[in-house]
Amino acid sequence: IGATTTATEIAESTLLPKPVEKTLGQAAAAIASPQLRNRVTIGGNIVQIYPWSDLPAALLVLDARLAIAGSKKRTAKITDFLKEHPSRFLKKGEIVTEIRIPHLKGNIKGGFVKVTRSAVDNALVDAACLLHTSRGVIDVARVAVSSVTRLPERLTGLEKLLLKKKVSPALLAQVEGWINSNLKVTRMVGVSASYRKKLAAVTVRRLIADSLKK
Repeated sequence: IGATTTATEIAESTLLPKPVEKTLGQAAAAIASPQLRNRVTIGGNIVQIYPWSDLPAALLVLDARLAIAGSKKRTAKITDFLKEHPSRFLKKGEIVTEIRIPHLKGNIKGGFVKVTRSAVDNALVDAACLLHTSRGVIDVARVAVSSVTRLPERLTGLEKLLLKKKVSPALLAQVEGWINSNLKVTRMVGVSASYRKKLAAVTVRRLIADSLKK
């Protein structure tokens, strides 16, 4: 995907594989308003990280790689790119030119949810997941959040909790408990950190449950 591709082009594309459409496509469609979706680009949304950047969580679970051009060309994993602010990761004169999404094999299920106070407000929580089960046991688990943490983040500890487990109400309760115990939530004007943490826990639990039903 070219870095200057707009959110509208992604949201309306008929070329996206289903797991990509359910994560990145849904994230693009959730961006504020038609006017903003026509202007926001995928490259800008991940390079200029703000609390209202909705695409990074989806790109994290898709395990995207970035093509970077400068004095030399290089690629970077999205997980490495977002460990610190992208402005520090990119060297002087470098720009992101493409976002590359690896092919996903099998019946991978995915989803994206944005929780906000109004359709055009900043997200209180963005969450994305990709999951695969075999005979009721989870063998692929990728979960990420943004807006609620300092930078968009893959929840690797939660992923380890989910792997090789049978889907059950008890497991979903553990998901909520893990987030309440481990997620480091940032402050937001008008919303307490404790509320946002509880909201993130419920949102991720419901997202995982709903994605597995599809």
